[in-house]
Amino acid sequence: MSDTAQNDMVPAEEKQSDAVAGDAVQSEVIPSDAAVNDAAPSGAAAVVEEKPQPRSKGPVWRRTLAWVFLIIGLVLVPLAVTGGWVRGNIFSTDGFVSMVGPLASDPAIQDQIATSLTNQIFNALDLEVRLQNVLPNRLGFLAGPVEDRLKARTLQGAQALVASDQFPTIWTKAITGVHGAVVGFMNGTGNVYLGNDGTITLDLSPLSTRLVDRLAQAGIEISAEERPILATGQVPIAQVAGLEKVKNLLNFVNKLFILLPILAVLLLAGSVAIAVKRQRAAVRVGIGLMIATAIFVILIAIGRTFFMDAITGAGITSAAAGSLWGALTIALRATAWALFVVGLLLLIHPYIVRAFRGGTMERAAGGAAERGWNTGPFGRFLARHRTMLALAVLIIGFLALVLSGGPPVWAIILVAVLVVIVDALIFFFARLSELAAKSRAEVIDESA
Repeated sequence: MSDTAQNDMVPAEEKQSDAVAGDAVQSEVIPSDAAVNDAAPSGAAAVVEEKPQPRSKGPVWRRTLAWVFLIIGLVLVPLAVTGGWVRGNIFSTDGFVSMVGPLASDPAIQDQIATSLTNQIFNALDLEVRLQNVLPNRLGFLAGPVEDRLKARTLQGAQALVASDQFPTIWTKAITGVHGAVVGFMNGTGNVYLGNDGTITLDLSPLSTRLVDRLAQAGIEISAEERPILATGQVPIAQVAGLEKVKNLLNFVNKLFILLPILAVLLLAGSVAIAVKRQRAAVRVGIGLMIATAIFVILIAIGRTFFMDAITGAGITSAAAGSLWGALTIALRATAWALFVVGLLLLIHPYIVRAFRGGTMERAAGGAAERGWNTGPFGRFLARHRTMLALAVLIIGFLALVLSGGPPVWAIILVAVLVVIVDALIFFFARLSELAAKSRAEVIDESA
């Protein structure tokens, strides 16, 4: 009998039972969606929940406010630097003298003063006309060469005076006197001594008096009435018109020299504190500081052009004007580059953290924890506020560099090194506190 026939002879009840059994097996092998959702909620749900979700960028108002704080803070940085420079080096007599005093030994300044004094004396003396009146008519042609010879000798004498050991004292007294007058003019409380064409002049009459005495010794007749005119010794250094253009700005930043850096720091720190990703925000501040200070240095270089125009218009040579500009702005440029270093520290701080903290300081903290060291509440405080404390260290370094009025290179390097060391110590003690707490928790678990 064939298999087909045998199958046909199977009762209907058995076929129905086999179908039911087959359905049951199929339902066990291939569960339905409802069975999956009901029987295995934890597994399926876990798979769904473990899918990576896009990280939130935070509320729009926080991101917007962080950028607003950052931009305003960066705009205030150059003003804050200028305010510290004006207060410490322009409006302060001691700062101004210490800044400009070394120019007494600058060759360009010495040559400018010697030439200016010599020209003043011979322009007032009109020696050629005097010699023509004294010499016979047939020797009148010698008046010009004789004057040139005497002028050259007088110039040599003036150059010897400005190169002598006595000149720095005369120079310091002169710049101290003119500084008080210029500051009074800037504040609107006084006037400056004006020469011809509205120039600000430096009183170096002690030098011109000696030069006039030497001319008298050489046989040039100088009356008592002429002597004060010849020995006036007023050397032009700038024009009032040039000061008029900048005095309002300088007065503004001088009055706010403390508020501006504090406000800039608060805004930059606020841009980090309010940001969702603070480490990335700190890096943005660092990049912004580097860009802002680089632009500021460029503006200083552009300002040199305007300064040179104002100074050379007063009759000062380009070489002397360049030396004066360099002395006046050395502190300003030093502070700007110091802030560039601060920005660089903020930029590379995450990499320092990974390389230094994750290796040396992590091992040091682990070894200290194994030896039973415990920092107590101090360490717990550092662990809770580690990020903000590291930012505070950078802020303190920022303020120290800005308010110093132009730190030298060694001071910039010292501040940078101290910031790194203090940051490493904060990490060490904070991490030590965390490891000690973890060890105590493990001991409690084992005893339980």
